[in-house]
Amino acid sequence: MEFGVGKAFRDVDALLAETDRATSPLLPVLFFERGQDWVEKLRGLREQIAARDVLLQELQAGDATWETAALKPTGVWLRLWRLRSFYDR
Repeated sequence: MEFGVGKAFRDVDALLAETDRATSPLLPVLFFERGQDWVEKLRGLREQIAARDVLLQELQAGDATWETAALKPTGVWLRLWRLRSFYDR
């Protein structure tokens, strides 16, 4: 996902640079539509990042208790493992 975020930001920067060079009064309408598409894409990326942050917090909480309890790969750990493997795709 890290490369996807970087690419998305580069593409948005390119769009913003292109809007600065626009000279026709009709072009801002086209840029607005393209900008709205990017807003939706960036919202999706933000949601993915937030979900990964929740997963990371759960893993850190589990890590803190790992040393003090004999944890078996039960439902919570299996769910975390599945989520991690999903987000790594």
